[in-house]
Amino acid sequence: MECPTRRFRRHTGAMADGSRFSMPRWSVRSRILASILLVTALGMLVAGGSAFLLQRERTLTEIDQRLLSRVESARFVVTGVPTSTAGDETVTPVVAPPTFPSSSEALEGVLARVIPGRLESSLGIVDGVATFVPGVAIDFHLEDVPGFVDRVVGETAGGQVVIGTAVSSLGALRYIATPIEIAGSTESAVYVTAVDVSGELAEVTSSFTIYALVATAALVVIGLVGWFVAGRLLRPIRQLRAAASRITVSDLHERIPVAGRDDVSELTATVNDMLERLDTSVAAQRQLLEDVRHELKTPITIVRGHLELLDPTNVGEVESTRALAIDELDRMASLVDDIELLAQAHG
Repeated sequence: MECPTRRFRRHTGAMADGSRFSMPRWSVRSRILASILLVTALGMLVAGGSAFLLQRERTLTEIDQRLLSRVESARFVVTGVPTSTAGDETVTPVVAPPTFPSSSEALEGVLARVIPGRLESSLGIVDGVATFVPGVAIDFHLEDVPGFVDRVVGETAGGQVVIGTAVSSLGALRYIATPIEIAGSTESAVYVTAVDVSGELAEVTSSFTIYALVATAALVVIGLVGWFVAGRLLRPIRQLRAAASRITVSDLHERIPVAGRDDVSELTATVNDMLERLDTSVAAQRQLLEDVRHELKTPITIVRGHLELLDPTNVGEVESTRALAIDELDRMASLVDDIELLAQAHG
């Protein structure tokens, strides 16, 4: 059974020698640049995506309006009465008095007079069979779309106008189908007109693709400029770090050049003031240590000299040397007390 401690080390990233995996460290310059690029990219994405979706929705609305206008044109051809469905959500089938002998002839008249536009096509279906096509060149043929005729016949079987979208090998087709009924005619006629949605959206898609390319190029330019500007702004900090790495206790005389009047320059000036105070403090400590060394060395030398020249058999000389040694030791003890008080004051 695996040791729980060993399993915990593996999960926390501990290695066999006790070291740990460390995440790569990003420099301030890289983080600043990454933040700028992220915010800029999000802004471009939101702006471009919103414009693309709005333009796409507008194009789809215009397609539906075109389809509805084709139905009203067909109604006018059959009935001779102009109508408008502006603002209407429902469209009624084309029902007409016997102006035409039959529904098929009315449908043929519609196909002859209502001409499809660019990326449009029309089709006349009689009794479930594709019978009439426009007499002009069209971009695509609805009768060639597999299953499309059967779909339209089934959707209009109840006599209602149908608008929908069919996805085929030609792409997405937005279509409208309306039955044409002539009083006294037993034929079932359906007029269908469709628009190639993919073709209509091609211009919008192309514009968005160009926008994406331009935005990508702009991000690259922003990245290069941002890298250069961030480097220029952070140069005093790099100099500060380099100077700090060179400064030691034995050499506090180096100062960092101050250029400009921004926040980084103020930081550099503050660090220079701090180095000046440190230099003064270290110099004062060195002077203090030199004074302490001298004050301690003098009594030690005096006591040592008298002891070396002392005649142990001379009682008077022994007494005199003893008094001298005690006096010098008192001076040393007083000096030690002063040093302790000084240390407490700076602590």
